[in-house]
Amino acid sequence: MKKIRVVFIFLLSFLIIFPSLQIEKAEAAPRIEYLGQAHYGFYTVGVFRVDGRIAFCMDHYKSSPPTGSSYKAGDIYKNESVRAILYYGAGGQEPIVGMNDAGIVATSLALDSVVNGNHSSGRNSVPGYKELMQHAKAKDAPSIVIDFSKYSLNSSVSGNRQVSERVTFKADSRNSIKIPVPRNVTLHIVGGGSYTNRTVTIKGGQTFYFSAGLGYGNTIQFKDLRPSIGPYQSIFFMPNNSGYQRLAQGEIDHDPPVMKTLTVKFQKRQRTITVNHRDKYDNKLLRSFQYKRNIGSSYSFTPLSKIISGGNTFIPVANQRVTGKVPNRDITINFYYNLQRTITVLHKDARTNQLIKSEKYTKYRGDKYSFSPRTDLKKGEFKYRPVSTAKKTGTVGSQNITLTFYFDVPLIKVCLEKIQICTAPTDWGES
Repeated sequence: MKKIRVVFIFLLSFLIIFPSLQIEKAEAAPRIEYLGQAHYGFYTVGVFRVDGRIAFCMDHYKSSPPTGSSYKAGDIYKNESVRAILYYGAGGQEPIVGMNDAGIVATSLALDSVVNGNHSSGRNSVPGYKELMQHAKAKDAPSIVIDFSKYSLNSSVSGNRQVSERVTFKADSRNSIKIPVPRNVTLHIVGGGSYTNRTVTIKGGQTFYFSAGLGYGNTIQFKDLRPSIGPYQSIFFMPNNSGYQRLAQGEIDHDPPVMKTLTVKFQKRQRTITVNHRDKYDNKLLRSFQYKRNIGSSYSFTPLSKIISGGNTFIPVANQRVTGKVPNRDITINFYYNLQRTITVLHKDARTNQLIKSEKYTKYRGDKYSFSPRTDLKKGEFKYRPVSTAKKTGTVGSQNITLTFYFDVPLIKVCLEKIQICTAPTDWGES
């Protein structure tokens, strides 16, 4: 007796804690209503509702289930011909027959023909039957496929724009989605229009892509995209009593699931700026630097203050700054430099080769030069005299230049302090 009480308490606790199990079981069982019969000619079929919506019997050789009959929960019946009949039949989404007796009979007979292979010729006399069988053959109910051909779109440069990969909305042409296109991005429908900063409707089967400026660097994610039409399915209900007919019903998902996120990847595109520093004389490359810059950004470069290469010093021809906006192409900037040379002018004593004076001048390759011997050099109180007064001229080349002028001075000093002249009478020396 004690064990019975323990079991009873356990069961009671289980039902209190898990009442939802009873509810789920009750909700899973379909509610069957028998509404009577529909007639056309010598054909008679039952009329039913399952959970408040029209349903059709298919096994006409079996009994029609009365209201309240026990049936299993509905299962999706994967048959495109059946789906087409339910979609275009009585009570369907795009019915070609009415909800009158003739339409219900045509729909029920068409389902029986496809499922059970009953194709008696007399059925063609029922209005709409032949047309429903044509749809069954075409299997042209809206596709249950609702998908994108790809969900992650990369982009590349085309002309002066970034262009994403193409993507197709894989769905029935009667289906659609709405895509909110942000600012600075354009959606292009292949064979259609282009749209920026607005919500665009994409129909099933359409291919589209996105574009943006070369300076646009965002990754866009389109979340919570929901198709306008959910998948249309054929649902079969199986009786718990094998003597009753199976029932069929078309069902559309009026709250279609959200699609996976569609991602479009853009990145700020860059171009290469090459800055060359060259010898003005022979265009020889002295230094070269490369920089990556975003397209559309500003750049500014100046020449180096000097370049030392191979022991030689190069000075910029001009210190002008080069500025601009990075275009959609690689660019090269050239700065030019002069080779700096030294001209040494030596003034030497021609007799002793002693250096009297040395002078240095900075010139650049290609410059003209002209020098003359100095006239203001002295040795003590003596003034140096140039051996030659000829100028030395020329053009500065690739080497430093040394010019030498020679000078001399008097060897002795002649000084006449007094000159005395005596004269004799005119008769001196006469006899």
